Amino acid sequence: MNAINRYIQLTKESLGDFSQFYGELRLSFYFIIFLMMISTMKDLVILDTLSMQSIILEILCYFLLMVFTVNIILVRKAIDLNQPKESVIANMLTFALTGFCTLVIVGVGLIFFVIPGILALLYLYLAPLISIYEDEEGLAPLKKSRFLIGKSELFLTFLLFVIPLLSQFVLLKAANYFDMTFKIIFLTGSSLFLAFIHVIVTLMSVRLYYFLRSIRISSLVSEIN
Repeated sequence: MNAINRYIQLTKESLGDFSQFYGELRLSFYFIIFLMMISTMKDLVILDTLSMQSIILEILCYFLLMVFTVNIILVRKAIDLNQPKESVIANMLTFALTGFCTLVIVGVGLIFFVIPGILALLYLYLAPLISIYEDEEGLAPLKKSRFLIGKSELFLTFLLFVIPLLSQFVLLKAANYFDMTFKIIFLTGSSLFLAFIHVIVTLMSVRLYYFLRSIRISSLVSEIN
């Protein structure tokens, strides 16, 4: 199955997950909608996008978005493993540190060698998720993400990463063509859509993790036999 077909399949499965587990996910979904609204509409109130207020607000939104992303992953993990949901606070530090290590590696790659930086971003895409799912810290989640994704799934990972960013870019640019009243309505709808996309992509990432892990395990078993 090629990357596009696999992406479509992951999307369908994750939409099913969202529908099936909506009760457990809805609180995170509602808060993410609120955060998206703040992020997309802050420029209507704070005209200087480089002001300290704007930067602090953006950092706060990003941090809270990370909190609710971790909660979505923990909800899915609890359902998958048939166990009580773990504490978000207890897992936040591991998730954040793994994400920070990933950003440092990607940042260095982008500064000095652009293409290796992009490849590092794709290879390490699953590292923060793995740090929660497998309770690993340090370099272990990064190495495992690199192993799972490999060269064969780079384009699929690229689609998972780029499509949400592209959607946000297009919607925010399109909002500039409306007057103030319609712009607020449009941005409200966009916030709802982007929040939905974020939740679905998080669920897709979990599905991708399971899919790649099953492939690698099957490959190792085949080699042993």
